[in-house]
Amino acid sequence: MEKITEKIIWCISAIAMIIIALTFLSCSGRQNEQIVVSRDFQDGQWGRFDNVTATFNAVKTPATVDVIMEITVSDDFPDVYEYYKSENEFAFCMSFEGADGSRRAREYSFVLKDSDGNWKSEKIDGYYHFQFSLISELNINEIGENKFNIENKYPRDPLYGIKNLTLKCVPSRMK
Repeated sequence: MEKITEKIIWCISAIAMIIIALTFLSCSGRQNEQIVVSRDFQDGQWGRFDNVTATFNAVKTPATVDVIMEITVSDDFPDVYEYYKSENEFAFCMSFEGADGSRRAREYSFVLKDSDGNWKSEKIDGYYHFQFSLISELNINEIGENKFNIENKYPRDPLYGIKNLTLKCVPSRMK
């Protein structure tokens, strides 16, 4: 009877150690998802020179993250005037400055409507929601502040119909 009790205690101890080890492994070395900035635009307008700035605070390094942008727009996008309704691109420039001093910038343009003027997203509660992958597998090598600057590139001021812009960094799913 004692040998059976000893085996049961040994098995329970082994299972407990495995669970503890898995818990530590799942917590270490991963940067949690972080919303870097979420900006609601007053009156659904984004001024041409009203840059959106954000800071991603890296707390664990090295880290590899994907930079994702989500936007919410209304039927007023990109302009309230009917003449410009055929325009279907969301254009911006995003620059990045890493805590290690590295810098990069890129212009982006995403098509929100097809060639017939139909939205490429379903309308929910009066708005269209889009998600764009901006940077895949961005390497963060130093703990500290990583800065983003997003510049509206719509040529007419302001860009109408934009309700919200969210920028977030999520842990990359390594291939």
